[in-house]
Order: sequence, then C-alpha cells, then structure tokens
Amino acid sequence: MRIFNLPMILCLLCLVVTPTALADAVADISIASRGACATGGTAFFIANNNTTTGLSATLTQTTVVSGSPSSTTIQISLGPGQQKLLGCSPQDSAGNFQITWKVQSAQYQ
Repeated sequence: MRIFNLPMILCLLCLVVTPTALADAVADISIASRGACATGGTAFFIANNNTTTGLSATLTQTTVVSGSPSSTTIQISLGPGQQKLLGCSPQDSAGNFQITWKVQSAQYQ
C-alpha cells in the first residue's frame, strides 16, 4: 500500500522550499548609511549581498514630518552584488532619521 503519491510529495516540497527561498532573498539585502549627502543628511544605500543572483525587493519608505509619519511602497531590482542609493535622510534634533527604509519582501530574479 502506497502512503504518499507524487502530487502530494510535490505539494509538500513547495510548502517547504518556497518560504526558504523568499527568506534567503530578504537575508541577502542590506540597507546601510554610508557618508553624508552633498545636500545634507546621511546617504543610505541598499545592497544585494548575493554575488551570483539578482533580486527584486519591495521596500517601505517612511518619512516623518513634524512628528507625522507617511509611508510609500518602493519596488527595486538589484543585479548580483549591486548597490543603489536609496536617498538622503536628515536627522531631527533628537538624532532620529526622518526618512527610513525597511525591506518588506524579496525574491530572486
């Protein structure tokens, strides 16, 4: 008597492999400050730390003006090992950055 059949095994494999692949793509992304901008503020870059595979990411950019935050969604594609400038973020009097970026999801291309 067969307990498992091929479609069931493939379905189980999809459930196990897909979340791992998405999690790895997010883990391959870094966002870091790197120096000052000519217009003031701190320069923030996003990098794909995977040197063999490109990826596509969805980011949330949050801007705080007079204590009120507003967010937008950004789609960005990065080639293997590629870095891109996200933008410049000034700091308020308490030292908090007024523009921040957070990775929501990513997948390999």
